[in-house]
Amino acid sequence: MLTDKQIEDAYEIIRGRIDQVNTDYLQKVGAQIKAIGKLNHSSINRLAQMRVYGANVRKIKEELAKALDMSVQDVQRLLEQAAKEEYFSADFLAVERGRRIVPLEYNYALRQYIQSLAEQTAGSFLNYSNTTNIDAAYREIVSEAIDAVSRGVTDYNSAIRSSVRKLGGDGLRVTYESGVIRRLDTAIRMNILDGAKQIAQEAQRQIGEQIGADGVELSAHPYSALDHEPAQGRQYSLAEYQKMQSGQGFQDVDGNQFAPFQRPIGQWNCHHFPSYIILGVSPRRYTNAQLRQWRKANHEGCEIDGKHYTTYQASQLMRTLETKVRQQKDIANLARASGDDVLRREAQANVRDLRAKYAEVAHKAGLRQRTDKMIVESYTK
Repeated sequence: MLTDKQIEDAYEIIRGRIDQVNTDYLQKVGAQIKAIGKLNHSSINRLAQMRVYGANVRKIKEELAKALDMSVQDVQRLLEQAAKEEYFSADFLAVERGRRIVPLEYNYALRQYIQSLAEQTAGSFLNYSNTTNIDAAYREIVSEAIDAVSRGVTDYNSAIRSSVRKLGGDGLRVTYESGVIRRLDTAIRMNILDGAKQIAQEAQRQIGEQIGADGVELSAHPYSALDHEPAQGRQYSLAEYQKMQSGQGFQDVDGNQFAPFQRPIGQWNCHHFPSYIILGVSPRRYTNAQLRQWRKANHEGCEIDGKHYTTYQASQLMRTLETKVRQQKDIANLARASGDDVLRREAQANVRDLRAKYAEVAHKAGLRQRTDKMIVESYTK
């Protein structure tokens, strides 16, 4: 199966493109805000400024559409690779059962599934280029800047600072039909992870049918989320696995009972994965002793600000801090472009504080710092 690193590496390439578009967006907004601040109530022309706003929005949308189109191709290649990886990992089972797996190039059902999911991803990316909150947020801050100049405020930057701070922190965002709003890079990451997992699971399911698999084994890793941790690394009959995925209580092949999951395996940011197996033939990859050791280390965790965290929870806190650092860097970039030195220094101070907390959490939890996840284009101290 694809490793987390392979998936993350593919995502980072795409995130870099989106980060570049986001930086250009903030630079354009900042430059216009700065230019408006140099005008006065007698020289300000709302219509002229709205024309600048319109031209900038069109340019950003063109850049975003181009970046997303390139990214669709990357995702398509990743989905193909996900299917190939499952074929490689299934060879030994085919030998054990004396079966022959239909080669991927001739597995038309799976290839159609890959194509369908790729088209679905392409549709999502196209929708992102049309539903990013560029227009409304940009128009609102330009209108606020014009109004501030028209009122003749004595401190222009202070008058619009809270709006600049919010726009910089939000960056490029998408609005779903449900009304939920997410950062664009977060939405894309979910697409990539979910797509790769869906392809891998469908490939596993089809291969399992071909070789007559009658069970699954869940993958296992250190520092698991607490809900899935008890069940990881164990083997289950297909019937019990279906119970697991449908929110019912279930048991493994050794008779251990487990409470229902609220989230299915492989969904909602789950990193576990089912491998189809032959019960009684396929050996377990993880011993009970190894699973107990991982669970013990996870629950020992660490103390942060007087609160106990499992190592998994500490890792999630690190992911939150990484996002906050990127947001503050975006704010600093926008503040610099708009000429607000007070806000720039404030954001840079926040970056320092957040990075110090990040280093503290990593040290206490014994986790690796991922400074590469906090990179923002054009940010300087």
